[in-house]
Amino acid sequence: MALKKPLKPGSFPKRVGVSLRGLGYAIKSQRHMRVHLVCTSLIFIVGVYFGLSTIEWALLILSVSLVVITECVNTAIEISVDLTTRQYRIRAMLSKDIASGAVVLAAVQALAIGYLLFFHRFITLIKGGC
Repeated sequence: MALKKPLKPGSFPKRVGVSLRGLGYAIKSQRHMRVHLVCTSLIFIVGVYFGLSTIEWALLILSVSLVVITECVNTAIEISVDLTTRQYRIRAMLSKDIASGAVVLAAVQALAIGYLLFFHRFITLIKGGC
């Protein structure tokens, strides 16, 4: 029996388009994803206002990226679980709960980084300094 050649993946632009379609779906269908993106936009504006250093920007970008990435993975897991069963199953529930927990951990980590980067700056701003 001859082995079949593996399917040739599409062109790079086509693969990027498929990925962007998936991101678009996540943004359109997931309220939490939209909340994360609004918060990210606001935090980036605050970062520009306070003139973050390069390392601070790196920490901020990594933190918010982790939240968005885990939200995408959570969405993919929820869709996959929904494809396999519509009945209540403890393992299906646990899969969704664990994926959701990963998003919560990423968000808490991002909040901690945000606190470390911005708290003292906000206090200085409130007290009348720059």
